[in-house]
Amino acid sequence: AGTGLYGASQDTVYYLRTDSLRIGPDYLSDAVLRLRNNTGGLLGLKFWRNYTVTIDWSAEALYLEPYQNTPQIKSTSFGFGTDMSNDTLWVSSLTQPSPASAAGLQLQDRIIRLGNTPVAELDYCQVLEQLDTVQQIQLTIENGHRTQTIKLVKRDLYKSP
Repeated sequence: AGTGLYGASQDTVYYLRTDSLRIGPDYLSDAVLRLRNNTGGLLGLKFWRNYTVTIDWSAEALYLEPYQNTPQIKSTSFGFGTDMSNDTLWVSSLTQPSPASAAGLQLQDRIIRLGNTPVAELDYCQVLEQLDTVQQIQLTIENGHRTQTIKLVKRDLYKSP
């Protein structure tokens, strides 16, 4: 799921690690691809930021020159994304497989506590900082009449569990 200029939408995102990827005459090694159902085949900024891109319009050619010290993609995660409105924190994206999906977290679950802290006492920047900096976390979630507490540990989402 995602929210943007044109409203909210639900989409499935797939991550694929390939040994090599060929784009025209160029080969990329150990590439991580992010594929979505509803993007119309777009390549995102996470792909392009690793290259100097030259477009030769007259030859109808695209040249990619990899940066020598390409930063590694951050792949450790709990496997979920959040959005916050009216002091309500909810699950807006979910990666399959991930620690979050294995623990039973679902889209639209309402997160009411991060650790021992009620979400109502946090602003969204504090929530994002905590989720980014810790390696494990305890969440208390609500979905309809269900309330449960789950513990999550970050892992590399591009490697098999």
